[in-house]
Amino acid sequence: VDGANVWQRFIHITLPALKPGFMLVMIYETMMAIRHFDLFFILTEGGPADASHVVAWEVYVETFRKLAFGTGAAMAYIMAIATFMLAFFIIRTMGKKL
Repeated sequence: VDGANVWQRFIHITLPALKPGFMLVMIYETMMAIRHFDLFFILTEGGPADASHVVAWEVYVETFRKLAFGTGAAMAYIMAIATFMLAFFIIRTMGKKL
């Protein structure tokens, strides 16, 4: 620490200390962005001419409006796998030198 300027202290001390918390926030926000259903359902219910569709909305429509429970369950399962893959990618890339 002695002799290091502000930039070097930030890069070599502060940033590595913030990395685990930042990784947790990245994973959480990624999962919340993928499954954001409640906000769109409450505000627009799909919006005018399906303008505000998200993946979770499609799962809802397929499952409860079209009553295709098998297809809706499969879509939800694929959405969960995609979320886990994104979380794994974030952990793998940010977890190096942790």
